[in-house]
Amino acid sequence: MTERDSSTTSARRDFSRRRALAAGAAWTVPAAAVSVAAPAYAASSGTCNSASVQKIDAAFLKAEQQFFCNGKPISLDINFYQPLGAGNGYATDVYVNVTNAGSCPVTFSSTQPLNLGVRLMSYNDLSTTKVRTGRGLTSVVTSWGTRTVNGGGGIGPQPTNGAANQVHHTVNWAATGKLAAAGSGDTTADIRFGISGGAVSGQRWTNYLTVTVPTAQTFAPSLASIGLPNQSLCVDYYNQKLATMKSPINWTMSGPQTSNTKVPVQPGTVISSLDTGNASTGGAASKDGIW
Repeated sequence: MTERDSSTTSARRDFSRRRALAAGAAWTVPAAAVSVAAPAYAASSGTCNSASVQKIDAAFLKAEQQFFCNGKPISLDINFYQPLGAGNGYATDVYVNVTNAGSCPVTFSSTQPLNLGVRLMSYNDLSTTKVRTGRGLTSVVTSWGTRTVNGGGGIGPQPTNGAANQVHHTVNWAATGKLAAAGSGDTTADIRFGISGGAVSGQRWTNYLTVTVPTAQTFAPSLASIGLPNQSLCVDYYNQKLATMKSPINWTMSGPQTSNTKVPVQPGTVISSLDTGNASTGGAASKDGIW
């Protein structure tokens, strides 16, 4: 009996004694799952049968292995880039890059994109009596999929105060396309942020970027997509599998601050350009991850 067979048998045996996910989890249950009310087991007229359990197990195994390369998850690296040697508060173009560091190509589609949350954050403190808006965006451009800026509100300056670590802009990037294997073509998907000069009320903003790494559950199958005859009886077991799903991607971050070493990061981690620095052709002074 394999380890997975053993865990499935244990899941069936203990299934009626386990409840759904703990409150406050860092991910969202797919809509198809939450649309079905989880029954109280004392009042349930049945249980998730073995055939349904096997279908759920198979669907999650397929999701966990969808980006496998030579028997293990594909490796993707997040890094930042500044093309010009501009000082902090003066830089006008910044890139977020996702690079395939593995030996196999990987493709993300419109039905299964690579979803990354990017935020432009204030680095310095400015006078809260004078500052009422954040640093402006002039553009957000990518040829890799689509992006939604400020929840659909556009690229204009957003209300904020003058304190450090305030969110100036949010961008949801749904990256699509084929990343070539390392060393064999176009390995990097990128998104470019055009940012204003930073001057405001006689002062000047300095900023940094953060990127939220997708959780494993981002790539999970929905309960409805599995096609069970009595899916309401399997909500708890589905949620249990969702909570323990393994990421189909191994994530790293790199940059001058890591000596360009790829440092492993966990799914759901918020990566800051302050921690990695950024590549730049403008010299060491423009590689601190601050713009």
